[in-house]
Amino acid sequence: MLKLNFDREPRWLDPAPGVRLLVRAPTSLVFTVAGETMGWTPVDGLPIESVIRVAFVKATAKAAILDWEGVGDTTGQAIPPSPEAIDALMDIREIYLAFEKDYVAPGLRLDQEKNALPPAPDGISAAGEPIATAAAAPV
Repeated sequence: MLKLNFDREPRWLDPAPGVRLLVRAPTSLVFTVAGETMGWTPVDGLPIESVIRVAFVKATAKAAILDWEGVGDTTGQAIPPSPEAIDALMDIREIYLAFEKDYVAPGLRLDQEKNALPPAPDGISAAGEPIATAAAAPV
């Protein structure tokens, strides 16, 4: 059973001690925006799948992070989220892995769940197994 979460309010993630990220609800819009805005340059010696994966997680973070706490520049001054700062944050392996595990992966699992049933021929809903075939047969 697909469990619908009607809460679309931003929520806090805690990917590392002292670091909090305020993120949008992991909706299809966030993942679509992330997918559409990905840009990457393959790096010599690295599998393209890994480069794409990191680019997707970073693009998702840019689409999702609204605010944060416990993140600052090299002098320790708090800084607001920006595309460059989000990239730098996601370059910290611990943060990247926590964001991927706690935000990206659950969102992608939901995407897979909603695709579990094929669309009906009229395209308005998921098709189900026919349950009235015996009743429709002439007696």
